[in-house]
Amino acid sequence: MDARRKAIIINEIIYWKESNLLPDQYCDYLLALYTEGTDEKSDTPAKKQRKNMLTIFFLMINLFLVPFIALIIINTDITIVLSITLLILALAICLTLSYFGAKVFLIDSTYISLALLLNIFLISLIVVNQWIPQAWIGLMIVFIQLVAWVVLGAKISNKWLMIMGILGLAISLIMLIL
Repeated sequence: MDARRKAIIINEIIYWKESNLLPDQYCDYLLALYTEGTDEKSDTPAKKQRKNMLTIFFLMINLFLVPFIALIIINTDITIVLSITLLILALAICLTLSYFGAKVFLIDSTYISLALLLNIFLISLIVVNQWIPQAWIGLMIVFIQLVAWVVLGAKISNKWLMIMGILGLAISLIMLIL
């Protein structure tokens, strides 16, 4: 078999494995068969464990940063300038983590987009809670963001984003009724 056809088949098998179209064992067997045991593209168990640890580390930093800053802003008497500075700093750190997670550490874009959208949502909740006295305006902002999540999730076929958006909308409607 010529090298070009073999490369196409190997790329297809890798795509099947990443998309969970076939079980990992089948894909590993096919990769070993077509690469004759010299597959540099498949992850070894050590690489998988390192990638999983990087993903967990990325998510932990990204998901604890904004709530920590929110606690600081809500529970202390700091000026509005310092509050805005902390929120901008949190957003900048989240964007930087997302960039490095995607480009350097090759973390799955699903995790990155969900963490980034959740952080933007939390930052907007802090802003609404601190500086907008009308509750209905805050609920409208939350509602618009969650509808955008559902639409974006449907557009890019991300079931987790759609689930989070629908769950958030349900909670928002319950809060509106209560």
